[in-house]
Amino acid sequence: MVDVRTGQHPGKIDRETFSARFRERFVDPAFEGEREALDRIEAIAWGAYEEGRKAPRRRLAGPGFADPSYELSLDWLATRTAIAAAAERHADQATPTRVLVVCGSSRNDGSTTSGKDAAKAKALELAGWSYPKHLSGRAFGVVVHGDAAGTETLRRILCDWLASLELVPAGAQSAVDRYVGYYESYAESHAALDRDVALQEETRNAARAVARAARDLRCGKLTVPDAGLEPPREK
Repeated sequence: MVDVRTGQHPGKIDRETFSARFRERFVDPAFEGEREALDRIEAIAWGAYEEGRKAPRRRLAGPGFADPSYELSLDWLATRTAIAAAAERHADQATPTRVLVVCGSSRNDGSTTSGKDAAKAKALELAGWSYPKHLSGRAFGVVVHGDAAGTETLRRILCDWLASLELVPAGAQSAVDRYVGYYESYAESHAALDRDVALQEETRNAARAVARAARDLRCGKLTVPDAGLEPPREK
């Protein structure tokens, strides 16, 4: 049995609230002559909201999916097909800096969880999901800037997150956190950045470091010491 927590969502808004929010977008007097048209469009929008038609254009998943009878979004399928085609075109290049985007979630078969069925998603994970790390082995760099607080913390968080996904840091100069216009006005922040030529060069160095790391990873000159080690915890 899978415990699914419910009750966090307050539920759908009522018709009157929906109407008020819908019409907030058309307060310009130029829409006054189209009130009847807006009434018809609002009725259609309300029907889509009430029935939960987030993906109105769908088709059966078909062969090759966990649940061939599940209806998948045409947009989702098109994106999945495009990603697969791109991966096939570049499969022989093994470029470490390439970024792969997976539709919707890390599970690239939306029929396995019937979209967003929480019980099915939990059961799938508990059955032994492998927590795939699609970007493993890619090089990364991070440049963070701020005007008052938190740059170092954010840089550390981003670097730790990327490292946890098994991306490869491109060296000390690829991770930069700096303040621009410290406690100065937002209105002059662009001028402050223009003056900070050191930060501009640090950013270029971060990019250069990532490019070098990608090149060295590609040709085998840069090795990852813990490559191949199996972590005792999958997640």
